[in-house]
Amino acid sequence: MLSNKPRRDDEVAGRASLFGKVPDGKKTLALFIISNLVNVFMLTVTIPQVVQYSGGLKPFDLMTSGYDVDYARAFLTNLGDEGRGYYLSHHLALDMIYPALYGLGGAAVWLWLLSKTPFRRDIFGWIGVLPLISSGADYIENGLIITLLLRFPEIPEIVTLLSSIATTFKSSTMLVFISLLVFLLLAIGVRKFLFRQSQVEFLATRQEPGRLRPST
Repeated sequence: MLSNKPRRDDEVAGRASLFGKVPDGKKTLALFIISNLVNVFMLTVTIPQVVQYSGGLKPFDLMTSGYDVDYARAFLTNLGDEGRGYYLSHHLALDMIYPALYGLGGAAVWLWLLSKTPFRRDIFGWIGVLPLISSGADYIENGLIITLLLRFPEIPEIVTLLSSIATTFKSSTMLVFISLLVFLLLAIGVRKFLFRQSQVEFLATRQEPGRLRPST
């Protein structure tokens, strides 16, 4: 009887190699720029407009600690017909593009920066999954928010609860990833600093024998 172990080992190696590859620098930069441009547009245009419609209440997307049925009802009621239409056709339309951009962009940035460190990419590369998980939760959140908008004035409690969980999970996962990304950037900075210091010391020791001693 043939063992399945070699096959399982090949599958594990294949998954590991996926996050052991170094993405193209130009494509990574392009994804990073595009995702941030979309994010800036939402933060400066669509979100402020939604907040204006709602009388100052934050959209579900920004409620990182979650929300309940009472908040959902107050927010959707304050929006009014025009505000709910804007939320659906403008903000959420963009937010159906943004998660894919920041998910792929975040993973690419992590793998590209990781290649600048001595850390093993087949192990630490898996951290690049976090923005993809966050973007998946973002799409689930968007689908549930759309459901709330379309079913208003009915506010299903289960839909609100699931949407709140998706929002909190999305935000917390991205917070963990950003914290690890900052740590990685610090590690790269420290490594470069130490490398330059070692170069300076090396050049100093090479030049030392050639220095002329001052005459007495």
